[in-house]
Amino acid sequence: DFNGTILNDGHLLVAVNNEMNRQRGLPEITYDYYREHFSHPPKPFYEKQGYNFDNEDYGEISRIFLERYEELQQEAELMPHVIEILTWAKEQGIPQIILSAHKQDMLERHLQRLGIMDFFSHVSGESSHIIGGKVERAKALAESGAFDFSHAVLIGDTDHDFHAAQAMDAACILCSSGHQTVERLKATGAVVISDLSQI
Repeated sequence: DFNGTILNDGHLLVAVNNEMNRQRGLPEITYDYYREHFSHPPKPFYEKQGYNFDNEDYGEISRIFLERYEELQQEAELMPHVIEILTWAKEQGIPQIILSAHKQDMLERHLQRLGIMDFFSHVSGESSHIIGGKVERAKALAESGAFDFSHAVLIGDTDHDFHAAQAMDAACILCSSGHQTVERLKATGAVVISDLSQI
């Protein structure tokens, strides 16, 4: 996973969310609220805050959000221990791929900006600005025959990552320093760690 696992961007997502809420006269949220309620796909998360998609187009909301997020994302840095984990896996000859809900072209730009693109043999992001989910793409990757996930581990930071791992019949480790609380992650039954150094 990229956002919240490799990239430390939760605070930016909350900042953009609150900008949009202020424009609509909706209450701002805290980082704790975000981690307790954020979901994939995020449409129900917006609805919980008071967004009415009978009056506003969800696709347009997604476009506006990603446009503003893209402006701020230059400020986001790698999570602690990312480089050492990626380097260790590469030295062990372990293939590494990214499965992300981030838009493909933006994802590739940020991997280049962060200097980590060359660690990955495959990068799978969303094809449009509408954030859907990773489960269907995980299934498609597994069914393509291009990858053997029988000994794979998906490392993520949300319950959605756990469901994506199940879809590709891979093991899963969830890191609680990202976009969801440790309680939500433990509820999946996956292995939960507090930071990437524990892998």
